[in-house]
Amino acid sequence: MTATGPNITPPIPLRVYLDAGGVLDDLILDHIVEALVYTPVQRARAADVYRRDLVEVLDGTHHDVAWRGTIPTDPERGWGSWQQFASYLSWSAEVLEDPDLARHALESLPVDRRSKAERKLWNWKHPHPLVITETPDGDACLECGDRFEPAEIALTVGWQPDWSEEPDLGGGWCFGCVTIAYEAMKAAQR
Repeated sequence: MTATGPNITPPIPLRVYLDAGGVLDDLILDHIVEALVYTPVQRARAADVYRRDLVEVLDGTHHDVAWRGTIPTDPERGWGSWQQFASYLSWSAEVLEDPDLARHALESLPVDRRSKAERKLWNWKHPHPLVITETPDGDACLECGDRFEPAEIALTVGWQPDWSEEPDLGGGWCFGCVTIAYEAMKAAQR
């Protein structure tokens, strides 16, 4: 996984990588969880997107290759080269297409990463209508309209742990508005 630029080769299959003792980081953690909870239709739809992007990366027509010709570095996702990006796309599609491979990948994770994945899996299977989230850049409080700072904490109502869906009420509430609502609820109970 050291190639950069146009000499990208098809990644080795994830099962081969794992069986050879390869260790996964958080690169495809969300996709492992999704593979274990998505319906077959949802898994197929998501896998198709990754497969299409992989084909475009390998043949040089992916929008990042064609438009910028740059290496898609993303420290949060863990890739620093086109080859790593291709592996991410391929392995994401593989686990989504094969829940047994997703279970194998989950079992092969180091303990700390497996715990993180198992927490995500538990949260997905036991959704709660209220969740504390980190807000994306540009979101605003639903109540007062103040813009959140990137990664600011917010309370989201009606949230389901499907990363492709928006919260039922469309966003988060800031701490100030949650506090005001809580105080109003307490006052109404007196």
